[in-house]
Amino acid sequence: MTSIHMIVDEISEKLAGHKKWLAGNPNGVRADFRGADLSQASLSGANLSGANLSDADLSHAHLSGANLFYANLSGADLSRADLFHANLSHAYLSGANLSDSELIGADLSRAYLPGSNISGANLFGANLFGANLSGADLSRADLFHANLAGAKLPRANLSDAKLDGTIGLNMRAINPLLMLLHQQGPIRAYKLVSGDFGSPVITENRMIYKIGKTIEVESASTDSNEECGPGISVATMPWIISNMRHGDRVLLVEFEAADIAAIPLGGGKFHLHRCTVVRELSPAELGSPQEVSNDRNSAILGVGACVCPDCGGDKQIVHVKYDAQIGRTVGVASCCKLCNGTGGIFAAEVKP
Repeated sequence: MTSIHMIVDEISEKLAGHKKWLAGNPNGVRADFRGADLSQASLSGANLSGANLSDADLSHAHLSGANLFYANLSGADLSRADLFHANLSHAYLSGANLSDSELIGADLSRAYLPGSNISGANLFGANLFGANLSGADLSRADLFHANLAGAKLPRANLSDAKLDGTIGLNMRAINPLLMLLHQQGPIRAYKLVSGDFGSPVITENRMIYKIGKTIEVESASTDSNEECGPGISVATMPWIISNMRHGDRVLLVEFEAADIAAIPLGGGKFHLHRCTVVRELSPAELGSPQEVSNDRNSAILGVGACVCPDCGGDKQIVHVKYDAQIGRTVGVASCCKLCNGTGGIFAAEVKP
């Protein structure tokens, strides 16, 4: 208990000196909490404007209504902090961690936040006018009715963020895939499917993406805020590579701008009403077989082995055909001849 009281007394002493400094009292001293452990500290309503809190641990701190105007919070940990209606206007928050913090109604106007982590934060009604959010992580953040007018958002991650009612947000300035809406003629993208050419997520009434077939979903969602809505989900290659699982296949699909249902922000995935399946991409087109999951190959297939380019490590080849008895296409598997059902071959056997 003694140590806790000592910490509280030290904070109170620094706040008192800071108050004098703000008033121009020559006996005042600017509050310096650099690298300090202020986790769970009770600082609600405190006047810390202009204070130095760089690299401080303010996780779970109570800062509701606090005045942090022009404060230096670079590199500070504010994760899960309560910043309800706090004043962070012009604050320096470069590289700060604000993940899962409560920023309801907070004033972050013209705050400097490049590279900061604001993922999962509640920014309902927050003022981010003119804030610098370059490269900031705003994934899963709640920005309902937040003011983002004039905010700088290049390279910011807004995937899965709640953007309903957001003020001043120019989607065309932050979603590069919207350029697809103005393309003329055929457009091509990539479709991730499971080993049987079906949807890798849906378990009932799955669509089979047969080569040469045109797929159409009349009920595709046109809501750009719905990242996983109904429709034909296609994506950029970076999204495909980062979401592939062992045994998945990648298809090249073709469509036109009119076939686009919605382009959600972030991630690289978007939804179509219809598309035509052109062909399957080879492992080499996804990165040479030797480069794909090398650690897993060594553990499962043996040192020097790599995933079989024909079956993709599935040990089987799936042939899609129409079954008249059940009235739909089905996948029929047979043993892969190239790897003899082992799922892998030695690197020397892979043809360049």
